[in-house]
Amino acid sequence: MSSNQDCIFDQTTQTDEFLKNIEELKDYVWFDDEKKAEIILNDHWTLAIKRGGCDHFELSAEFFYERPLDFKTNKKLVFDNIIWITNLLNEFDGDIIKECLEKEKYSITEENENNLFINFLDERIYESYFMSYKSDTTTTFIVSYTIY
Repeated sequence: MSSNQDCIFDQTTQTDEFLKNIEELKDYVWFDDEKKAEIILNDHWTLAIKRGGCDHFELSAEFFYERPLDFKTNKKLVFDNIIWITNLLNEFDGDIIKECLEKEKYSITEENENNLFINFLDERIYESYFMSYKSDTTTTFIVSYTIY
């Protein structure tokens, strides 16, 4: 673990303050050492939101579903969740992400049928955002914003 002096980004400013007034996420649990919040959305869904970094800064939202989901069959559900969370958290470029997903301005790279990487094809966010999707016995998908 690096000390604060070795970090590009100030660790002391990385708190859960950005979540405090969001009604939909009010039941989160904050883990300060990981700079991560976890929220149980319902019986089968959990959301982890990470905000922080040392050498690079990351804001990510990762959905966990305790069962497998086929991406092609459930693409609308996955994208609707990504649109929901990126519009809920002001630091995400939610409008641009929504536009990319709704207008199919993205590319999908398949590592295999259950492991996908999605790039947003908009020059405003192309190099700073990515999305991934994995499903086997459980399903996880994440949208992430990174500053290097």
